[in-house]
Amino acid sequence: MEYAKGYVYELMDNGGPTNIMEPYFVEAVDEMMRARTLS
Repeated sequence: MEYAKGYVYELMDNGGPTNIMEPYFVEAVDEMMRARTLS
């Protein structure tokens, strides 16, 4: 499943995802960490 870039931050602004164990959330965290180390 694909999500628009930046959707994670929108979720956080809205109070965060209801379940942090959702696969898309885990992938998002991995992606954010990877992007931070690269930039």
